[in-house]
Formats: sequence, structure tokens, C-alpha cells
Amino acid sequence: MNSYFQRSGAISELILKLVIVVSLICPIFTSSTGSQYYPDFMLTNVFVLLFIIVTAIQKNFSFAQNKIYLCLILCGILLYNIASLYINSRYLGMYGSQINVTIALLFFCALIGSKKQDYFNDGKLIDFFIWVIVITNIIGIIVYFLGYGGVSFLNGQISLQEINPDYYERRFNWIFLHKSQYAFILVLFLGLVVTYRDRFRSRVRLFLSIAVLMVGLVISHTYTSLIASLLIFAGLLLDFLRSKISAFKWKYLLFLLPIIVAGGVLLLFMLKERNLSTLGGRIPIWLNSVNMLKEYPNGLGSALGLVGFDVPGISFQAFNCHNYFLNQMLCFSIPVGLCFLFTFIVVLLFLFKQKISFFTLGIWAALLIPLNMDYALTIVELPIVLFTMFCIFMKPYLRKAHYISAPEDKQSQERSNNG
Repeated sequence: MNSYFQRSGAISELILKLVIVVSLICPIFTSSTGSQYYPDFMLTNVFVLLFIIVTAIQKNFSFAQNKIYLCLILCGILLYNIASLYINSRYLGMYGSQINVTIALLFFCALIGSKKQDYFNDGKLIDFFIWVIVITNIIGIIVYFLGYGGVSFLNGQISLQEINPDYYERRFNWIFLHKSQYAFILVLFLGLVVTYRDRFRSRVRLFLSIAVLMVGLVISHTYTSLIASLLIFAGLLLDFLRSKISAFKWKYLLFLLPIIVAGGVLLLFMLKERNLSTLGGRIPIWLNSVNMLKEYPNGLGSALGLVGFDVPGISFQAFNCHNYFLNQMLCFSIPVGLCFLFTFIVVLLFLFKQKISFFTLGIWAALLIPLNMDYALTIVELPIVLFTMFCIFMKPYLRKAHYISAPEDKQSQERSNNG
């Protein structure tokens, strides 16, 4: 144990493991409104804050690392807090949400500003992360087949939510508030698993891990994310073809046929429940959301989800904008939402520039589609989402800097150990 903590980055690695376990096994939080959308206290952020403090104490942070993006993100965080303080003091009083978002964004700054990212421990942190992802989803699938739609950790109370047999669909959200958030997280984790497919000792383990995540997507009953997940595999296949084929021929597109067929089958199922000409009613909802923003420029606060609005062309009221970024504005006010959007875009641009390929473009498309079609992310998931995105898109840098070993490095080390 002592030798473990003597290793550089060991304390930070342990803290990140706690962030992973709490986020994916027991995301305990409190909310005075009784909703996961507006947490006051998050156990995850206790360890996130601890990671930031340890990074500062160990002098492992430098503005020289990604200086321009760090300055832009920190400026965005400052503007976000100025706008939030004004809106919260005058109208909403949602200081808990403001603090938790700020901690999550500072967490990302600590990650990209670290002088040394040896807390990845040669990739062992990634292995642990994937292991926890698979375990939590296996438990979730078991819970689903026992007749429960999810588990809530609200206000420190663990409660099982039974599936409503009278509802038109049998949906599953596991430890998240809504099926759209669970499905988005699964797509993100699928991107992580496929990105680090070289960390698996056998293809069987890789395929079983992917299968667990795909089962989760199916039982979440979220067509948007399920179809979006196919883009990850399409991008991977296109990169493979590009590396193996010297001259393009149209017949090579036949390799994409299984993915296209799978997407077509899913679209046929969607047609039974959704009007695809309006993207499942999203287009009229977005248009009418603009009117809601004009009516409530200072935000609805915790009333978001309670105040419905009529949408021409659909037979039911909408209770949110079905768009993550529009919901930020409708919930926390237009100024706060725009400041958050600016900061989030800078984060995306920083990650996007790390490597551009069909595969990474497929992951980006798979993530941005649900974010723009549903309320696919809450504050409770924000820290683990930012960490996962960092792990996915920073892999080329982490490997180049030898914080994560390449497969050939692992094999040569094993041979030397055996010898």
C-alpha cells in the first residue's frame, strides 16, 4: 500500500477511481426541489473537488498546458458565474446548480492543465473505468428484468422504481433520471470502449462489453441514441477501409451494408411511434421553445418540467425544449444558458482538434445528436461525462506522452517479465 502511494499520481488516480465508482454505482445527491435536474449536494463533486485541490497542492497545474483554451474556458466559467449570481439573486435562487456546474467545468480545466497525467497509470485507470462501466450496466440489466425501471439516490435514499405496466413503452433509465440521459451515457461509454478496444486481452471480452452496452440501449427504448450509436461503428469501419484500400471503389461501401440495414430496421420501428417528417415532433417543439424563451427570459428554474406548452402538430404538451442547450436557457435564463453554451463549445473545440478521423467524427455525431434531440444530460452526470470525453479524445496525446501504453509496449513488457 505504501509503495502504491509513493508512486507519482497515485493519490489523484485513487480519487479519480472514487469519482468513477460514485458516478456509476451510487450517485448520491440532495435536492431541495426533489429533482435530479437541480442538485444542491453531489457526492461525486466532493471527490472532483478533492482532485482539483490535490492537483493544485502537488503543483501539477500549469497555464502553459493548453493556455489559450484554458483561458477561454476560465473566462466562460467567470461569465457563467457572474450571470448566474445575478439571476439567482434576483429570480431563481438555484445556487446549488451553479456551484456544481462550476466544479465540473473546473474539473475539466484541471485535467487539461495537468503538467503530468501519470494518474492514468499506464492505462490501468482506463481498464478500471471500463470494468466499472460493464459491471454497473450488468447490474442494471438484472434490475430491469426484475421489473424495475431504475434506481433513485435522491436525498440519500435508495429507492427502486417499478416499471409502469400501463405505459405505452417499457423504458429503462437505470441510475439516471430519464431514459434519454441513460442512453446518452451509454453512447458515450460505447465510444470509450471502442476507442480503447486495444486494452482488452481478448476479442470475446471486447464483444461482450459492447453487447452489454447495446442491450442497455435497447431496453432504454431510446431510438435516437440507438441509431446514433451505429455512427460510431460506421466511422470505425470507414477508417479501417481507408487504411486498407489504396483506391476507392463504390463496391467497398457494401461493407457498410449491415450498419445501414440495422439503421433501417430501427427507423421502421420508429415510424410506428414517431412522425419522422418532424423528427418525432422535435421541429415544432424547438420552434415553440423560442416563444417560451421570449416569455421567460430569466428562466423557469425548478418549474422546468412542470410548465407545459402547446405545440401545433402534436397531440400532447411539451414540458421541455427537447434540446440540452435550449433547456439550459429556459431553465437558468438566456444569459446563463449562453455563457454555458460558450464554455461547452470551447471544451468541444479543444477535444475536437486532438484528432480528426471518420471514427472520431462518428463519435461526435453520436453524442451531439441526442444532446440536440433530448434533455440528454443533467448536472449530476456532467463531471463523469467531461472525464469520459477527455479520455476518449485525448487518447492520441496520452499515448504519445506515454501515460497510456500501446499494445506492443504491453506485449514486450510481458515477454520481458516472463523471460
